Amino acid sequence: MARLSKSAVAEFFVSGARPTQTQFEDLIDSYQDFSDFLQEMSTALSTKVGVVTVSGSATSAHPVLPLSLGGTGEASLASAQNSLTIGGFAVLASANEFTNENTFINSAAASAEGPGVNLDRRAAGLGGQNLGVVRFKGRDSLLASTTYSKIGGAIVSTSAGGETGRLQFTTVVSGASADRFMIAGGMYSLAASGGDRGIGTINVQEYYDDGERVETSKLDTEQSTGTGTSFDFTSPFTTVTKVEVLFRGVSLGGTENLLVQVGPSGGVVTSGYVSSGVGVASGSQTFVTSTAGMIIEGGAAGDVHSGIMTLVLSDAPNNDWVASHAVHGGTGANSGGGEVSLSGVLNKLTILDTGSDSFDAGSVNVRWTGY
Repeated sequence: MARLSKSAVAEFFVSGARPTQTQFEDLIDSYQDFSDFLQEMSTALSTKVGVVTVSGSATSAHPVLPLSLGGTGEASLASAQNSLTIGGFAVLASANEFTNENTFINSAAASAEGPGVNLDRRAAGLGGQNLGVVRFKGRDSLLASTTYSKIGGAIVSTSAGGETGRLQFTTVVSGASADRFMIAGGMYSLAASGGDRGIGTINVQEYYDDGERVETSKLDTEQSTGTGTSFDFTSPFTTVTKVEVLFRGVSLGGTENLLVQVGPSGGVVTSGYVSSGVGVASGSQTFVTSTAGMIIEGGAAGDVHSGIMTLVLSDAPNNDWVASHAVHGGTGANSGGGEVSLSGVLNKLTILDTGSDSFDAGSVNVRWTGY
């Protein structure tokens, strides 16, 4: 009977080569001969990969090779495999369990990547579909197997030259599994509107710094003051901490003053303000006061006003606010300040005048700061 030498066995199985049909038929001609072959393979491979232990039963038609590879990196194949190549790569055609820590080692002193793990889904038409996934499993209080978190890949676009992928992070919170973060061009949370904002960006719903909520700002939509008597704005935040009212070329058709009113979600407050302002022009000064809102001295009919009024939350539990403004007006300048206490969180703001004049030029807008 023709038999392979130990060196030949090692060469076949370490390099990934296979015996010829004739050689293999000679090897499995009888169970005893096949057992001898397994022993020779084990002895030969032990010098290549550490320790190889082969056990199990076989038939003349379908030998079974439960295989354990030991050494510095240890992997256990607990059941028969359809295909196995040692030394190049392993093709595992059924589910396998690795019951110990496993280490992949690449000792090459070069800049190339390595070692590596490829999760290759070989199917066409997968645009918008999920790819490979790594699951982190454990047991719950009833010892049921539970996936607590996972990291997966996905295809956004398969267009040649424009291929786009995405990395997905999923966790279980209070028994519910959901995707939490995505990385494509930028990183983004599914709870945030707008999705991926592009390379180098982070898009999330809320920020915290050492347990404290970080405020953000949003510019509202500008409104023309070319006509009309009042202009309303609503906060985009649950909690507002600062409001900047932006006047650009605003004028009135008469000599009334400008007024800013704020209030909670039920509507703006029309009383209880302590507010004053002064207009300085050509060596003269005009003082104005109001309890109906934060006042800006209006000057003469047609005087153009450009500048900012800033309102800041000074005491959150009591919803106390203070205000100041610096505005160019006509041929001079206006400044002033004030305070007001609200019955709830500031949510509404209205810009109007102190009488019945109509607006006839310019625009107004609001920048909200809060969370």
